Amino acid sequence: MGDINGANWMGEIKEHCELSLLNIPGTHDCGTKNVENSKKLQCQSLSIQEQMNIGVRYFDIRCAAGSKDSTQYIKHSSAFCRNDYGDLLTIDELINTGKTFLKHHPTEALIYQIKNEGDGSNDSRLCNHIGKYIANGSLWAQDRIPCLDEVRGKIVLVRRFTDKENDYSLPRERLGINLSSWDSECFFKKDWNTFVHVNDKAWVQDRYTVKAGEKYELLKRAIDEMNDSSSNPGSGWAICLSSCMNPTPFDTACEINEKLLAGASILNVKKVGTFVVDFASEALIRKIYMTNF
Repeated sequence: MGDINGANWMGEIKEHCELSLLNIPGTHDCGTKNVENSKKLQCQSLSIQEQMNIGVRYFDIRCAAGSKDSTQYIKHSSAFCRNDYGDLLTIDELINTGKTFLKHHPTEALIYQIKNEGDGSNDSRLCNHIGKYIANGSLWAQDRIPCLDEVRGKIVLVRRFTDKENDYSLPRERLGINLSSWDSECFFKKDWNTFVHVNDKAWVQDRYTVKAGEKYELLKRAIDEMNDSSSNPGSGWAICLSSCMNPTPFDTACEINEKLLAGASILNVKKVGTFVVDFASEALIRKIYMTNF
């Protein structure tokens, strides 16, 4: 296992299996390393490229359209995000970064979960913008969970925006894995115990308006469910977010990530699903992907 590293870990998986059966490290609000104006909105300290290099394969991406053009900028809440050169970060840059990474690491697959950061008025423009990348083959965009072997070297689209009309006349089944009801499902089930079933595709744990201690207990229950083969999350695609915002993502991540890295961590199990974190570190991401081996 010593040769497995963040750049190649998927290449060491020889079994023919669906992505839902793998333990995949992810990052919440992945583009916020250089978020404008507010440390309270920062959720990551590494760039997208750096995250890919350490083994992150699932990226939570939030977009908002520009006021004067069709550019889709990366945002968190009301704040725009920038790249390491000080330029506004765009979905175009993230897709190009992913394509470049995969050119050098063709055994890997990237999952881009893209949503509209706003009230839904941007969905039509976002759908159309993403449509050009589907049409030119930059994104794998079928509405089903693929096997790893068929998407090695590809960016898999997970859609959290609605399927508005687009210039490319793409049917719904060619607009990515449909998790567009994620927000509405979770909003209406604020008191759920752990997982919510979203669009008959995935089981999602995304409670974030809690404190770190409460969130960690939720994570423990979620992982217990994932490792019970008789449960729905245990036999399906489980997406579990460790992020919470009370008092800030940084404060809560410090407490939660320390526990996740501990010797007796709740991650010392067979299945952790797609496990999405704030302030990803190389050690934490490695701990997640090494559970596959």
